[in-house]
Amino acid sequence: MMNRRLVHLVARATIGGRQAYTLHPIDPSTFFHDRMKPSGADDGTATMEEFQPPPPAMTFLGPDTEPQDMDFMPVGDKGVLAVDCEGSAALYSASSQTLSTIPMLRAPKVEPIFFPVGDSRLYVMDRKPRRDPRRCFLSLIRGRESGLRCRMAWHWRSLPPPPYLPPTRWDDDSFEDDDDDDSDLDDDRQAMVDDGSKSSMVVDGELGDIAGHTVVGDSKIWISTAGAGTYTFDAGSGAWAPRPLYWPLPFRGRAEFVPEHGLWFGFSSQAGEGWNPVASYLVPLGSWRFLVAKFFETREWQQFKDGGGDYGKCDNFAVFAGVELLPKAGGGLSMIKHRSKRYSHVCTAPDWVI
Repeated sequence: MMNRRLVHLVARATIGGRQAYTLHPIDPSTFFHDRMKPSGADDGTATMEEFQPPPPAMTFLGPDTEPQDMDFMPVGDKGVLAVDCEGSAALYSASSQTLSTIPMLRAPKVEPIFFPVGDSRLYVMDRKPRRDPRRCFLSLIRGRESGLRCRMAWHWRSLPPPPYLPPTRWDDDSFEDDDDDDSDLDDDRQAMVDDGSKSSMVVDGELGDIAGHTVVGDSKIWISTAGAGTYTFDAGSGAWAPRPLYWPLPFRGRAEFVPEHGLWFGFSSQAGEGWNPVASYLVPLGSWRFLVAKFFETREWQQFKDGGGDYGKCDNFAVFAGVELLPKAGGGLSMIKHRSKRYSHVCTAPDWVI
């Protein structure tokens, strides 16, 4: 039996000329056959069905000003956090079908990555943390916060940046006392450059970008950078630690750790002929089952009727599939493919599956 009963698809739309995002709750059990090992599921003979998501349970409008971008992250199994490019945030609960306001981010996130830890904790980090080390790493916590008459409320807490970044000041309670003066931060960067023994840790370009990330258990966050090594963050102690010998994580993007197997699972970069991969999601469902969603773009070059050149005709679609991992009698694992369904969408940017 699967532990997770609901997966969310967030699709882009346009309402009155304004960017909108519709949230569709999906029952992942519909991507699995009733039998443990369906005939033809692992030999490539299963046909791909067409899939249309159910009606939206909620619609989010982007900000009034450009850009109108938003990002979406899971909170627990049934919560979805929406954050826009200005730092405004709201939390949707699928269980109660309610929307709660969340304190505004002091600094908007750019290409954020998220780390769900436990049932209700969420850690958020910039994929390029070097842009603003003082505000690059946050946690969303529901608890009692000073100044709010000791009532239970959601609030953001700033956390220490990864140790490969230049040392900076940071506030471990809130953003209230944080100022906008970056002169000390610039001085720290220059001091790091001037110190020859530490110059190899200064990251420019894409060297400090987070290339791979995952969560282990309910306490360990792992990040792997393009050139500064691999680090772990202990959510219990709030401390970072480097991995020895700059060992890189053997995947790119997000990987899911499955305690039943003691293994990480991610994606390969291979795709079908003519299919350009745009984004991939791997959602663990429990009981050794996953929902896999891969977004693709196909481009067919055609000539204008007047012979004035070529243009690309694009088709954007996603493939959803139910996948099950089972132990083999002699050891190892076998992958059982259940139902595969194709979802056609018109937006060139990928949707979210969380």
